[in-house]
This record gives sequence, C-alpha cells and structure tokens, in this order.
Amino acid sequence: MKEQVDANGKVDLLTIFGTWALSRSLIVPYVLVNADTLYNVLLGKPTLNMIGTIVSTPHLAMKFPSSSGKIISIKVNLVDAQECYVKSFK
Repeated sequence: MKEQVDANGKVDLLTIFGTWALSRSLIVPYVLVNADTLYNVLLGKPTLNMIGTIVSTPHLAMKFPSSSGKIISIKVNLVDAQECYVKSFK
C-alpha cells in the first residue's frame, strides 16, 4: 500500500552541488512535506537537467559540469547505500 503525503508548501533555495572549490549553484524549488523517510531531499529530473547531470545507478554516481566547466563527480559509499536500502524495508 502506498502512503499519500500532502505538501506543506514550497520554497526556492540556493543550492550548491559539489564542494566550494569545485561547485555549481542554482536556485532550486523544493516541495515541503512531513514524512518519515530515509532521504533528506529528492531531486527531480528538471533540477538534474538544469545542471546537466549524467546519473549512473549501477555505479551509484553522478557527474555534471561545474561553473568553470570542470566535471564534478559525486559518488555514494556502497556500504552506506546498502544499509539505507535494508532500512527502507523496516
């Protein structure tokens, strides 16, 4: 059974992707919800497309160009990802 979550509003926030030395920043619209979840934020396709993201789910990674044109790589720790996956069933 799927649980329905009602939106509590929307906020536009300056969001920095990457680190201060190598980053990309833009205003991202966020929908606010009150939900018990393992995630802090979910990024939608429009946001990922705005920064030119390439996502590789088998590699648990994503890449996108920084403001200076260099490529930023963000990778997930495999152990953390597995723990999160197991907790999602509890």
